[in-house]
Amino acid sequence: MDTRKELTSYFPHDSNARNSDKLIRLRMKHKAAGYGVFFMILERLREEPNYMSVKDYNMIAFDLREDASLIKSVIEDFGLFVFTEDGKYFYSESFKQRMGFKDEKSRKRSEAGKLGMAKRWGNNNVITNPHTNDNNVITKTDEIITRKEKERKGNKNRESLNTRETLFDNFKNELLKDEEWRRYACQISGLSVAFNDLIPGELDNFLAWMVSTGEGDTLKTIDDVKRRFTYWWQGTGLRAYNQRYGGTRKETFGGYTSHAGAYGKREAPAKTGVQPSEEARKDYTERF
Repeated sequence: MDTRKELTSYFPHDSNARNSDKLIRLRMKHKAAGYGVFFMILERLREEPNYMSVKDYNMIAFDLREDASLIKSVIEDFGLFVFTEDGKYFYSESFKQRMGFKDEKSRKRSEAGKLGMAKRWGNNNVITNPHTNDNNVITKTDEIITRKEKERKGNKNRESLNTRETLFDNFKNELLKDEEWRRYACQISGLSVAFNDLIPGELDNFLAWMVSTGEGDTLKTIDDVKRRFTYWWQGTGLRAYNQRYGGTRKETFGGYTSHAGAYGKREAPAKTGVQPSEEARKDYTERF
């Protein structure tokens, strides 16, 4: 269970609450069902602004899966709740008082924690008197914490980026040394052996595309790279290649057999219409 959520949903409950005069009368009339309804109503109040609820017995009955007559009796007949002057809302005075104490204690802990954090980070401009309620001090502390958090996240992002770049370099180097994978890449590329010289540059294009689409972190293993590169090339990569070289094919796998010059500055290679065999595609799929 999320501890933070558990604490924010908490409210104090006396272990002998059942023995109060009001709740004894409630239990005498409605038994344990009435006692349970009472505390379920308190749970609802805990989640309401200012710990008050709209006086809508049918709505509360639907929520608690009880009769509206029982809800009305628990709220009105035992002095457990108080209504606002306009009669539209009700609340428990004792519950509001308990929650007020709890909220004040939580607020003081929060302020003390902020001051302590600022002091630990070496800020000399913050007043460290734990009893002060000066809003300027709290505001100053918030600014320091925000700045420190941004610095920490910035450092973490840079470390993550460096780690990812190293990982991608390792993936690329491993694939370039894998002669079997390069042969299969050529077979499914539609460009035959001409694709072999394109692989280093297309791997760079693929990895850059994965990062730009927010999918870079999904490449955790070399098999992830092999599989995703295949899908990318057969769609995005091949279309981009055709656009660079003036190709007219859109979704086919017909290929080119030759190229010359620096990558990105080559003349359009001769189109041959070579298709990867179904056997090659099936074999590649089974392997990767």
